[in-house]
Amino acid sequence: QRQMCIRDSLYDAIDGNTSSLPRQCVDFCRELKQAVDVSSDGFRRQNVPALVYQYLADMSAMFSEVARVLKPKSPYALVVGHNATTLGGRKFTIDTPRLLAAIATGQGFRLRETLTLDTYQRFDVHQANSIRLENLLVVERA
Repeated sequence: QRQMCIRDSLYDAIDGNTSSLPRQCVDFCRELKQAVDVSSDGFRRQNVPALVYQYLADMSAMFSEVARVLKPKSPYALVVGHNATTLGGRKFTIDTPRLLAAIATGQGFRLRETLTLDTYQRFDVHQANSIRLENLLVVERA
Protein backbone atom coordinates (compact mmCIF):
# COMPACT_ATOMS: atom_id res chain seq x y z
CA GLN A 1 0.00 0.00 0.00
CA ARG A 2 2.75 2.47 0.98
CA GLN A 3 4.76 1.60 -2.17
CA MET A 4 1.75 2.32 -4.39
CA CYS A 5 1.27 5.69 -2.69
CA ILE A 6 4.91 6.63 -3.33
CA ARG A 7 4.70 5.41 -6.93
CA ASP A 8 1.45 7.33 -7.47
CA SER A 9 2.99 10.54 -6.13
CA LEU A 10 6.04 10.09 -8.37
CA TYR A 11 3.77 9.33 -11.34
CA ASP A 12 2.06 12.66 -10.57
CA ALA A 13 5.50 14.31 -10.40
CA ILE A 14 6.27 12.94 -13.87
CA ASP A 15 2.98 14.30 -15.24
CA GLY A 16 3.60 17.77 -13.76
CA ASN A 17 7.41 17.65 -14.02
CA THR A 18 7.57 18.98 -10.47
CA SER A 19 11.39 18.78 -10.47
CA SER A 20 11.65 20.88 -13.64
CA LEU A 21 13.75 18.34 -15.48
CA PRO A 22 14.82 19.04 -19.07
CA ARG A 23 12.25 18.11 -21.69
CA GLN A 24 14.09 15.03 -22.97
CA CYS A 25 14.31 13.64 -19.42
CA VAL A 26 10.66 14.13 -18.53
CA ASP A 27 9.52 12.97 -21.98
CA PHE A 28 11.51 9.77 -21.51
CA CYS A 29 9.95 9.19 -18.08
CA ARG A 30 6.49 9.80 -19.55
CA GLU A 31 7.24 7.30 -22.32
CA LEU A 32 8.25 4.71 -19.71
CA LYS A 33 5.09 5.44 -17.73
CA GLN A 34 2.90 5.04 -20.82
CA ALA A 35 4.54 1.70 -21.65
CA VAL A 36 3.73 0.09 -18.29
CA ASP A 37 1.18 -2.70 -18.65
CA VAL A 38 -0.31 -3.39 -15.21
CA SER A 39 -1.60 -6.78 -16.37
CA SER A 40 1.83 -8.09 -17.42
CA ASP A 41 4.43 -5.89 -15.70
CA GLY A 42 5.03 -6.88 -12.12
CA PHE A 43 5.37 -4.62 -9.11
CA ARG A 44 9.06 -3.84 -9.71
CA ARG A 45 8.66 -3.02 -13.39
CA GLN A 46 5.70 -0.78 -12.63
CA ASN A 47 8.01 1.24 -10.35
CA VAL A 48 10.66 1.85 -13.03
CA PRO A 49 9.26 5.14 -14.42
CA ALA A 50 8.94 6.57 -10.91
CA LEU A 51 12.43 5.40 -9.92
CA VAL A 52 14.01 6.84 -13.07
CA TYR A 53 12.27 10.18 -12.48
CA GLN A 54 13.34 10.24 -8.82
CA TYR A 55 16.93 9.39 -9.77
CA LEU A 56 17.04 12.17 -12.37
CA ALA A 57 15.48 14.64 -9.92
CA ASP A 58 18.09 13.69 -7.31
CA MET A 59 20.89 14.09 -9.85
CA SER A 60 19.48 17.49 -10.81
CA ALA A 61 19.68 18.54 -7.15
CA MET A 62 23.25 17.22 -7.03
CA PHE A 63 24.27 19.31 -10.05
CA SER A 64 22.70 22.36 -8.43
CA GLU A 65 24.77 21.84 -5.28
CA VAL A 66 27.96 21.17 -7.23
CA ALA A 67 27.42 24.38 -9.21
CA ARG A 68 27.31 26.31 -5.93
CA VAL A 69 30.76 25.16 -4.81
CA LEU A 70 32.63 24.66 -8.09
CA LYS A 71 34.72 27.49 -9.49
CA PRO A 72 33.94 28.63 -13.04
CA LYS A 73 35.59 26.50 -15.75
CA SER A 74 36.33 23.77 -13.19
CA PRO A 75 35.74 20.21 -14.41
CA TYR A 76 33.38 17.77 -12.73
CA ALA A 77 33.35 14.11 -13.75
CA LEU A 78 30.97 11.21 -13.22
CA VAL A 79 31.23 7.58 -14.27
CA VAL A 80 27.81 6.31 -15.33
CA GLY A 81 26.48 3.45 -17.38
CA HIS A 82 23.47 2.71 -19.47
CA ASN A 83 20.68 0.57 -18.14
CA ALA A 84 17.81 -1.32 -19.72
CA THR A 85 14.32 -2.34 -18.79
CA THR A 86 11.34 -3.99 -20.41
CA LEU A 87 7.89 -2.47 -19.95
CA GLY A 88 4.75 -3.67 -21.65
CA GLY A 89 6.87 -6.14 -23.62
CA ARG A 90 8.99 -3.32 -25.07
CA LYS A 91 12.70 -2.98 -24.29
CA PHE A 92 13.97 0.47 -23.28
CA THR A 93 17.58 1.58 -23.02
CA ILE A 94 18.11 4.14 -20.28
CA ASP A 95 20.86 6.34 -21.71
CA THR A 96 21.98 7.72 -18.36
CA PRO A 97 25.00 9.65 -19.71
CA ARG A 98 22.83 11.52 -22.22
CA LEU A 99 20.11 12.26 -19.66
CA LEU A 100 22.61 13.53 -17.09
CA ALA A 101 24.35 15.66 -19.72
CA ALA A 102 20.98 17.25 -20.51
CA ILE A 103 20.41 18.01 -16.83
CA ALA A 104 23.93 19.44 -16.41
CA THR A 105 23.75 21.68 -19.47
CA GLY A 106 20.30 22.83 -18.38
CA GLN A 107 21.89 24.02 -15.16
CA GLY A 108 24.64 26.02 -16.81
CA PHE A 109 27.35 23.40 -17.13
CA ARG A 110 29.16 22.86 -20.41
CA LEU A 111 29.74 19.32 -21.64
CA ARG A 112 33.49 18.87 -22.09
CA GLU A 113 33.53 15.26 -23.21
CA THR A 114 32.08 11.82 -22.86
CA LEU A 115 34.51 8.90 -22.94
CA THR A 116 33.52 5.25 -23.22
CA LEU A 117 35.17 2.99 -20.64
CA ASP A 118 35.32 -0.79 -20.62
CA THR A 119 34.20 -2.48 -17.42
CA TYR A 120 35.48 -5.70 -15.93
CA GLN A 121 33.90 -8.93 -17.13
CA ARG A 122 31.59 -10.50 -14.57
CA PHE A 123 31.50 -14.28 -14.25
CA ASP A 124 28.73 -14.83 -11.73
CA VAL A 125 25.03 -15.51 -11.63
CA HIS A 126 24.26 -11.88 -12.67
CA GLN A 127 26.58 -11.95 -15.71
CA ALA A 128 23.72 -11.58 -18.22
CA ASN A 129 22.57 -8.33 -16.57
CA SER A 130 26.00 -6.80 -16.03
CA ILE A 131 26.98 -3.48 -17.57
CA ARG A 132 29.60 -3.94 -20.29
CA LEU A 133 30.43 -0.28 -20.87
CA GLU A 134 30.41 2.86 -18.78
CA ASN A 135 30.89 6.48 -19.70
CA LEU A 136 33.07 9.13 -18.13
CA LEU A 137 30.97 12.27 -18.35
CA VAL A 138 33.04 15.43 -17.91
CA VAL A 139 31.28 18.76 -17.53
CA GLU A 140 32.53 22.16 -16.43
CA ARG A 141 30.84 25.00 -14.67
CA ALA A 142 30.25 27.85 -17.08
